[in-house]
Amino acid sequence: MRLLQVSPLLTFLLITSASIALAQPSGLVVLSSKHPPASVSVYDFGIVDPLQTKTLKCSFHLHNNTTNPITIEQIQPSCGCTSLLLSPSIESNGQTIIAPNETVTLDADIQVDHLKPGDFTKYIYVFTKGDLSPAVSLEMKGTVLPLIEFDPQVVDFGTVPFGQSHSQMLKVRIDARLLKNFHQPLRLGMTPLSAPQPSDRQRSLPFIKTVLISKPHTVQWHSRTAIEAAYQVTLEPFAPLGPLQGTLYPTVPYPSNTIAHDIAYFKANVVGAFQCDPHVLVLGSVFQGRTAYDRVTLKTTRPDLWHDLTIRTSAPYLKAFLLPAPTTVASSNSSLTRILQVQLTPSAPAGALTLHVFVQAIDREQMDIPVYVNVMPKNRN
Repeated sequence: MRLLQVSPLLTFLLITSASIALAQPSGLVVLSSKHPPASVSVYDFGIVDPLQTKTLKCSFHLHNNTTNPITIEQIQPSCGCTSLLLSPSIESNGQTIIAPNETVTLDADIQVDHLKPGDFTKYIYVFTKGDLSPAVSLEMKGTVLPLIEFDPQVVDFGTVPFGQSHSQMLKVRIDARLLKNFHQPLRLGMTPLSAPQPSDRQRSLPFIKTVLISKPHTVQWHSRTAIEAAYQVTLEPFAPLGPLQGTLYPTVPYPSNTIAHDIAYFKANVVGAFQCDPHVLVLGSVFQGRTAYDRVTLKTTRPDLWHDLTIRTSAPYLKAFLLPAPTTVASSNSSLTRILQVQLTPSAPAGALTLHVFVQAIDREQMDIPVYVNVMPKNRN
């Protein structure tokens, strides 16, 4: 029997061809000039300037390399900032059918003003009929240049005894293009974190003070011109007791709809003769016209302060009053403990409400206790 002689070169070509054939995916694939057909594709937008680019656009070409039609049942982006358009779209019962050896184009748009500064990655998953896993996974990535930057990002005052003030320096860099037609002094606004919407921001908080300590000057920042300024941020001596948190932001015109990305945070824990547990009340959901209540335990190291304690609330339909210490408290500590009962009355309006209870002692110590409640409208039926 005579054996067939095969040259090493022919053997290599046969193995290589077989490997390529095995590696070639079968089904729905993405065609690209940068890589062979594959079920995964990446589009890199590179550096994105949010003042020059409002929408990022890219296209993916989906190809059916089988001999049978492929039905696309769902195309799912990873977030709501991405809009999609498939063309041409041959639909049947709301589903797109791709004939054998045919190609469709999937156009993707990303709204830049919904992206945070820095690196981002978004995904698109294409599901075909009969498959639980995505047939194609598409990735879009890039880097959004910041327009405003704070250093540090968090102003942390730490634990501060009541009656003392603490200060820290905060630098801010702002893209000079934002200030081109801005002729007002550069100021910082601020708001507590309890404010539910950006529109609820107020220009100042009584216990936080910001002072410009260096004249704004130009610097080079991310290969652009920016305006840099330094502020002294001070926690005032009579800040409310307990944990305090809030945001700082520049009062400059900003074209984006999502201004919350360009902020700094401040936090502190002010301690004094009083303390409360818990610091926040969540009354949950209650139907309009009903009553809801909860309790806070107040403790003090100075029993004499109970006599001149002032309690008020931020709304007339929120009541708060002191109760004696519970019987479970030891008699030696009963003079140091009281119960603060907080009650939402039936006259509260419908909606998600953020309310406050203010407790103030004669020595100016004050606690601000946020109260969150969702008042549901009455059933008209």
